[in-house]
Amino acid sequence: MTEAQLLADLAARDQVDWVGTPETAETKPDGTLWRIVNYREVLQDVSNYRNQTYYVVDPGGAGEAAYYKDEAPWKATVRRSQFREWIKGMILANEDDFRGVSVHAFNEETEEIVFTILEISGTAPNQTMEQKTVWLKKGSGLGQIPITGFDPNLSSLSID
Repeated sequence: MTEAQLLADLAARDQVDWVGTPETAETKPDGTLWRIVNYREVLQDVSNYRNQTYYVVDPGGAGEAAYYKDEAPWKATVRRSQFREWIKGMILANEDDFRGVSVHAFNEETEEIVFTILEISGTAPNQTMEQKTVWLKKGSGLGQIPITGFDPNLSSLSID
């Protein structure tokens, strides 16, 4: 892709609402440009400015090719932080219902989570606790979908 196509790709990504003017950070011995561009991510009431670095080989020439440096901006940080806050809020919002939560897997792109809870039923002194593993997708309206046959000892993640 050319530099113009790379910048268009960046601008077309989810949550990117502004792309600045690229600047040259360095010109390599073979004429390749190491460039940097500032852009803004926005999701609802959260925003973040980031810099994306990239290379342009044969700038302006017939063989011009642009490449993201190190990695492409696949994941939007505002989306990731909002999803993690949603997970925390969902788990911590109702302390009486959640007595132990173990997060096994989550996907920031599809906003899904698999976790195990200890569910309390009955009233004191006859309360019982049952372990329940569920799948939940943010915004789906489906609620918690129970997962049967899941071994909660397989993994556990920390949401920080």
